[in-house]
Amino acid sequence: MLFLRKHLHKEVVRIAERLRQDVEACEFSFGWRLTTSIGIAIRPETKSLRTSDELIKAPDELIKAANDAMRQAKDGGGNRVIAGAA
Repeated sequence: MLFLRKHLHKEVVRIAERLRQDVEACEFSFGWRLTTSIGIAIRPETKSLRTSDELIKAPDELIKAANDAMRQAKDGGGNRVIAGAA
């Protein structure tokens, strides 16, 4: 699990996709091909105008959202990046 601060959504997806591609490109002498499924959840930096805490996610909610996105990536065939809702 990675925690990236001060990154925009597009940047986080780009970083995750680059990591996924780098893992896939690794060649191992024992013949295995590794892939990775990555789930992304981003905590909004701003508060909602309706209630002060509506958009701010607790750490466990953020982890669950990332895990759900990762599960979706795996269930979709794996070796992909999914940005879920947080």
